[in-house]
Amino acid sequence: MVQDATGAVTKLAGVTLTGSPTATHEISGDANYAQGRWVQGTVTSASGGTTLTGTSNDAYHYVVFNQLAALPTTGAPSCAAGRMTAPTYTGGGTPGSAANSGTASATATLSFSGTITTIVVTVTAQAGGSSGTVNGNTSISSPTQSGITGSYLGNGPGTQLAVGDGGTGKYIVASGYKVTLANGANYQGVATFLCQ
Repeated sequence: MVQDATGAVTKLAGVTLTGSPTATHEISGDANYAQGRWVQGTVTSASGGTTLTGTSNDAYHYVVFNQLAALPTTGAPSCAAGRMTAPTYTGGGTPGSAANSGTASATATLSFSGTITTIVVTVTAQAGGSSGTVNGNTSISSPTQSGITGSYLGNGPGTQLAVGDGGTGKYIVASGYKVTLANGANYQGVATFLCQ
């Protein structure tokens, strides 16, 4: 991973953002995580390149975090409100009428019990006068695992949930999310939560 002076990640696992200009929105992070949304520049990976103009719904959302050495066996830390990237339109609804991006809010709960860690996330997104909610609930048994819920790997609503190291006595819940709004439009983004 490579970050620039603004805190934006510009290289992640062989995927790079280059060009002049480039733009990354909703940058957040500290020594334990980094999050943002690439909206302008050239994204290059092993499968080729994509140009983001900054004027459409095209975007790459990312979140990276430090891995826990081990999952705790007890406890239920309290999670703060989600730190969100703006959800971006991916299809559905009435073509040409959907907003390129919207807003979102989210909550999370985290609990440790024996070998099982349970993660629950609820994301509500709004765009173009419509809204929708997706709920994710999963259990993992290793700090290297993530849980997939709903149709996250397909074209429907769902989440991908994981837990990271938020610093001494703190944890990060990381979530990719896809939401279908009431008008049928689909949006996606990422969220992180600090739990302590």
